[in-house]
Amino acid sequence: LDGAIWRRSYENPLGYPGDFEVMNYVYRWRPEGSTSFGRLVHRLGLDVGEFIASRMIAVQHEITREIASRPASGEPMLIANLGAGPAQEVVNVLQMPQLGRPVTFALIDQDLEALSTTYERTYPLTQRADSRAEVRCLHVSFTELLRSGSLFRRLQPPEMIYSIGLLDYLPQRRARRLIADLVEQLKPGGKLMVANMRDWPGSIMWPLEYIADWSLVYRTENDMYDLADGLDVESAEVTTDETKQVYFLTLRKRGAPN
Repeated sequence: LDGAIWRRSYENPLGYPGDFEVMNYVYRWRPEGSTSFGRLVHRLGLDVGEFIASRMIAVQHEITREIASRPASGEPMLIANLGAGPAQEVVNVLQMPQLGRPVTFALIDQDLEALSTTYERTYPLTQRADSRAEVRCLHVSFTELLRSGSLFRRLQPPEMIYSIGLLDYLPQRRARRLIADLVEQLKPGGKLMVANMRDWPGSIMWPLEYIADWSLVYRTENDMYDLADGLDVESAEVTTDETKQVYFLTLRKRGAPN
């Protein structure tokens, strides 16, 4: 517990492990601690948590590809992030010199502090983007996060929905229902991208579960494809991040994108 990232994960000051400040430790990747031992074990925690940065970068690349694939003119495309946390990928995209098509990011989370912090970071960037970017924050309960039908009625149909930390806490049956609901909310031709911790011999379950008491649902490749079984989608693909600790399920809804 001398390591800052381990202490934060174990003590859960916001009521759950892996909160937005744990992610920010990994994104910042800098020494923390008042002793050499504390800095050492914090660094070990950053190495374990490398998947947090890796999956964020993978989603960031997917967002930029999706924006680039659409015409530069027209109505802003809506990209929704379910369980947004610090949304570092959105910050990175907004820092790009040019965005291409106008875009609105809808950041949805149960953690008001995370949303407030993210909005403060992104607001100056949206002002610099000369009205081609907007960030909307939607504070909901954890139960509302899982009710995507009623949740997305507050928004226009998104052209992309992604979630990189929510499925890890859901059993298979509940996760399947959520995926089906999210696909239904997409515009025709829209993309859904979800991430989940990978069940394999090199899994980092041990340090997360038995040191930080951070319990997650780990899934196999077959489990990931099962989440999309029976859905009327144009394509379904399962890939891994660079650390091989995270699976991505990417679905394309049938229909021509706008």
